[in-house]
Amino acid sequence: LGDLPNLASLDLTGCSVADEGISSLGTNPRFSSIVLSECAQVTDNGLQKMCAFCPNLQVLDISYCPGVTDAAMKNVAFFCHLIAEVNLAGCDQLSDITVQYLSSGCHYLHSLNLTACTRITDKSLKYLKRGCPSLRLLDVSGCTRLTPSVLMRANMPQVAFVRSSVPIVSPVMSKPSTPRPQLGATRQDGGAPPRERAAPRAVSPLPPIASAS
Repeated sequence: LGDLPNLASLDLTGCSVADEGISSLGTNPRFSSIVLSECAQVTDNGLQKMCAFCPNLQVLDISYCPGVTDAAMKNVAFFCHLIAEVNLAGCDQLSDITVQYLSSGCHYLHSLNLTACTRITDKSLKYLKRGCPSLRLLDVSGCTRLTPSVLMRANMPQVAFVRSSVPIVSPVMSKPSTPRPQLGATRQDGGAPPRERAAPRAVSPLPPIASAS
């Protein structure tokens, strides 16, 4: 795939690709988007070699790659300065060092997903505030070491924080409405169909009250 000069976007979600295959992608410098989500065999070695030859990379998704550590993200920040969207969800070996790398080298970062990165602490917010002025979306769902009060005082009005991936549904809207039986329809239990209501009878007007003489 790295030998295809016109290939700019690649999605290998869930594939059994290993470091050797990932590193070969670096032979194509035109890659702008690479998705390696759920590629369990990918480690730092493959990512480091790949990023060293992908200077135009703008989107990187390595979510749920358990073998990725801070060492790989150092190469991402050093070689991929144009990167704008990074998905690191479920990479529980990543820490504040990763965010520090990204903040120092990826100033065009627009979207960062840190869902379930349990080693992320309040330090990461300071790094992002200082080094990523273009950041607009930050997902910190499941980052249990982040202090809620620090998030509220982060003073990053341009950033939309996401703290939960579960959609909030109104209790009223979530209740299924019970369908009303149609008039004249047969019941499923074999009983008689519901009777139609009789139309209301017309009521004759009351006679006028006679005035007292």
